Amino acid sequence: MKENQGLRAEFNIYDWILSKEIREYWKKKPPLPPGEQAQIIFTAYRPIEDKLQALMEILEKAGECEEREELEQAVCYYKVAMERMKPGEKAFTGERGESPKDIWTVETYEYENRMGSLEGKHDLTAFYLFYSFEAAKQWIGSLKYEDESVEHCVCKWILGKEKPKDVLECTLRMVGGQLCTIDVYMDDYRRMTFSHDRRLPYGIPFSIGDLVKLDGPVFSEPLFGVWCGEYGFDGCWYNYMGYMESWESDKMPVYGVRNMGYHQVDGVGPLSVLDWLSSASGEELPDEQRKLGEISEKISRIREQRGEVEAAKRFREVFGM
Repeated sequence: MKENQGLRAEFNIYDWILSKEIREYWKKKPPLPPGEQAQIIFTAYRPIEDKLQALMEILEKAGECEEREELEQAVCYYKVAMERMKPGEKAFTGERGESPKDIWTVETYEYENRMGSLEGKHDLTAFYLFYSFEAAKQWIGSLKYEDESVEHCVCKWILGKEKPKDVLECTLRMVGGQLCTIDVYMDDYRRMTFSHDRRLPYGIPFSIGDLVKLDGPVFSEPLFGVWCGEYGFDGCWYNYMGYMESWESDKMPVYGVRNMGYHQVDGVGPLSVLDWLSSASGEELPDEQRKLGEISEKISRIREQRGEVEAAKRFREVFGM
């Protein structure tokens, strides 16, 4: 018998944070309560099977906390979703006179985030129909996509008398060479009370004026920006990233701001800030975005000489907040 075979590794919520800088920073903070741990699980870049297992472990250790009912509902939600992905008792074979009970549709997209357009998607394929989730998954696997920025949206439709009813939508991606379902949504199953857009409980380990980037296999190229993080009077952390939306040689750059104070990356579906945000250096900036390096240096200098309030004020002036 191999060493440790059959033994399950002890669950550690910080292992679910892919950004090393944020992970190490949050380890020094007070322990996260069960509800905050669940938020990390929901937006993590992991298969839903792993998410269900992690939520069950959080629930097991939670005791009679005030969020226990929500955790139970979240576990139930993933269990129902996985049950809906299974084939029915009698799978459709296509024999004469036989009618399918449900159909599965597949659309494939790729994130396009050049110059800040993170939410833009480009349709790569036509619209495909299948009679089971497994058949849809096998077909996607046969495409041999190695680029993790490619996203497959798979939907289950129950065929009714009047019209089909959408009962499940899930997202498939290649994760570490394996095709995985990393997110699932059921519009008719409303017992899920946790949301992706919940505020982060702690700040992010960057100072006002620092250069940062959103980067990882889900993006076609890094999105660079200048950081601004503040502690608000309401007790919440407010985190923003100012970036360059467009640039033309004969015109002034156009700047934009993304809110990074929530678990979910602003405008990019269920992708986690805790996974894809990290520090950047001026040497990494594309030539057309060198201006961001200059802005970063000036705001950082204001912070060092005149304090964070003045630095944040300058950030708002530059990026139009």
